[in-house]
Amino acid sequence: MARPNWLSHPALRGNDVYFEVLNYGDMDIKTVDLANNTSFIFSVEGDQYNPFVAEEVEGAVNHDRNNRLFDVRFFDTITPEGGSFPEAGGKNVVFQVRSDETKHDIKMLNYHEFIIGNTYYIANSTLDECKPDISEDDRAVVWQQKNESEWDICYIYLVYDGNGKPVVSSQYKHVIEKDGDQKNPSISGSITEGYKIVYQDDRNGNWDIYLYDTSNGSEIQITTDRKHQILPRISGDIIVWQDNRNGNWDIYMYNLSSGEETPVATSQNPEVKPEVNERWIVWYEEGKDGFWYLWSYDISTGMKKLVDVTEVSHTDRRILYLQVDDKFYASRRNDGRMDYPTGRVFGLTTSDLSAYVATDILFDKIKKDRRAIAIIRGWSENDNWSYLENWSKSFWTDELKSEFNDTYFIATYKALQENYTNVIEKFFSYYLTIFVDHGNEVCLGGLVDSFHLEERYFSSPSFILDRACSTAKKYPQGRQWLLTTHILRAGALAFLGAVDLSNGHELFDDILQTSFIGNETIGKGYMEGRKEPWRRYNDVYLLFGDPTIRPRW
Repeated sequence: MARPNWLSHPALRGNDVYFEVLNYGDMDIKTVDLANNTSFIFSVEGDQYNPFVAEEVEGAVNHDRNNRLFDVRFFDTITPEGGSFPEAGGKNVVFQVRSDETKHDIKMLNYHEFIIGNTYYIANSTLDECKPDISEDDRAVVWQQKNESEWDICYIYLVYDGNGKPVVSSQYKHVIEKDGDQKNPSISGSITEGYKIVYQDDRNGNWDIYLYDTSNGSEIQITTDRKHQILPRISGDIIVWQDNRNGNWDIYMYNLSSGEETPVATSQNPEVKPEVNERWIVWYEEGKDGFWYLWSYDISTGMKKLVDVTEVSHTDRRILYLQVDDKFYASRRNDGRMDYPTGRVFGLTTSDLSAYVATDILFDKIKKDRRAIAIIRGWSENDNWSYLENWSKSFWTDELKSEFNDTYFIATYKALQENYTNVIEKFFSYYLTIFVDHGNEVCLGGLVDSFHLEERYFSSPSFILDRACSTAKKYPQGRQWLLTTHILRAGALAFLGAVDLSNGHELFDDILQTSFIGNETIGKGYMEGRKEPWRRYNDVYLLFGDPTIRPRW
């Protein structure tokens, strides 16, 4: 699952914010304490999105478990069916489910009488019902409902029996019927004081924000600008929304007590998906680099601060030291170890691979020692030296070797085992490395692994042609140690990773001939190789790093 263009809105509880991060190749949920800046990532296999948090659950929708609601803290699936758009109240969680007859219904996961999978229908009429929200006291649920051609807002009061089971009755249901469409409701309040419901409304030809007070049935128009205002959220007397009055999406808030409207975030970048509680407003801002940044606003002080970037798993993004002409950056990860990208300090992302290796800064500075090593371990202990040497002649040619001042060839399991230390040292100092082996997620054939790179972040293997299939797996176990990630972070200017099994050296000769001999870019060499006829079950090759680099000295 790639990073989505639009993330689900973050979830808030107390000082804690929960949001999606692209964490080593899949979507996980991260939490940050906004008061003291501590953080934690719930690293779960597969993709999690739409975070929600209640008194007894920290959860998300688990894409790899049929979109069921999932407790990311205790690793439990907590609903029997798939759902979407979950929202948490005090203890309970409401969400929408697919309906063959009406498209969507509303259900509730009841933590007042909690048994895993114990869900109840809140709305399952003949109409399409979706986008639910639940009050902080779990006594009212609101949603949008399609009546004929228009969307209206519905809400229902919940009564619980002596065992904590909800009693859902149509006599407690109310419909807010207005002209035009009303969508994306949010609710706040209590059963004793009444509830306030906000929603977006297009009765005036554009989307505006309205508020409905259940205590007296009154409606107030919150925004009047002719541009669109959408996605309102409410907590107590504070309403926030996404606003387009300035020509791009901004975040605004309105205080019901003072009647004052305040711009919260109005930069030139899009600011979207706000959430609010009694103290904090949080939202995403899309930076010019394509990343989504999470921001917070302290309602009590008016102070705004950057919380995190949603592409990474770091808790500390401060630059800790510089190396290689003051352009080799490092930062500290969750586990306390150093991270060592050579361009950005934020981590490895698909959208950032080119920026990850700073071509004009780093490539011109590194030592092009014109040394190449071919490590051909083979696929079995039965492979002999002469067989592997002959197999390698298609790319390890005399013409190629003549371009280098020093070349080193080694083959077979046995020879590598006997020369282990020597091969490791050459790998860390040679300009070009060609590797052929089964490999695994954390290791090039039992030799160079992620743990070596943890300790030797100062070393910069420059170009790696890798025929070790598992090193670039999409969903490895322990993906934080994936060798592809660590090779790039250690300074590899180009890395070719195979992701399947087959005769995987078809690209090597084209890349070496085009780029190292012909002085073209590494990307052009890669594309030349892709022109070759490919058979079923051929490797899927991924070229990581900067494709614009010309590797020839």
